[in-house]
Amino acid sequence: MKYSALKSLFLFILSATVCTNLSTAENTPGDFSFIVLSDTQMGFTAANKNMSAEIENFGKAVDYINQAEPAFVVITGDLINYPYPGNIRDEQTAEFKKILSKINSAIPVHLVIGNHELDNTPKPESLQWARNTFGKDYYSFSFGKCRFIVLNSTIICSPQKVKADRDAQKEWLIKELASIPADERANTVIIQHHPYFLLMADEKDNYSNIPIKIRKEYLEIFRQNGVRTVLCGHLHCNHSAGDQGLKMVICGPISKPLGPGRSGFMTVKFHGGKFDFQFQPFNPAPAEKPLPPAK
Repeated sequence: MKYSALKSLFLFILSATVCTNLSTAENTPGDFSFIVLSDTQMGFTAANKNMSAEIENFGKAVDYINQAEPAFVVITGDLINYPYPGNIRDEQTAEFKKILSKINSAIPVHLVIGNHELDNTPKPESLQWARNTFGKDYYSFSFGKCRFIVLNSTIICSPQKVKADRDAQKEWLIKELASIPADERANTVIIQHHPYFLLMADEKDNYSNIPIKIRKEYLEIFRQNGVRTVLCGHLHCNHSAGDQGLKMVICGPISKPLGPGRSGFMTVKFHGGKFDFQFQPFNPAPAEKPLPPAK
């Protein structure tokens, strides 16, 4: 992300760490756990001068992953910091892949494309580079009776130069949601980089959410298909908000946090038919006062 002083102030006012404790009850058939990382954003902390902070934190997360042996790992975008062609992008990409390769090969890793792989208004060539480098930018996968749908939210936010790609993704999304059995739709999770909202669905547009005109359209698609959870990053602060039964779960960053945020990762447990999310900061501190639930 690129941040102005106004945006940092906005984040400080609106953001807080919101965690749901993992259930301590015994596992039941169909239970599983996975781990979420966001905004590894190699080079962000030092403004592209070095990647030492990201290398350290990403390495800690990988060590935890290999020890915990989750069902899978998700990284919700902004894998690197510098989106433009050249040595900086190449070096950040190489370092990201080097650390990523240290995850046990038996653990599937699902990558999400963020705005720092594409720039804020993606062009066809940047979109093609991201696909060639990191894989598909929209796809789905299943685990047990849960469906996970990965979207490229940057082309949703700013499709001006890639409208055909935006349209193709939207058409695919609608078909994908329609294919999910009705009794499993509540266990569907949308995974993307940008959150649709930070407090409530009708909030004003800002850098950290998706423009309201577009937002309303996609939220309606999700609600019509029984989706209850969107998992994302982009905010650089762990946060959660809900509106009319739809929850935004925003994972804090591996790289530099903003506002009251902390660097860390998220553990998720599916237990008894429900998802429980818990943020694991690298440096524990007293929990911040959470935001009031959105009505």
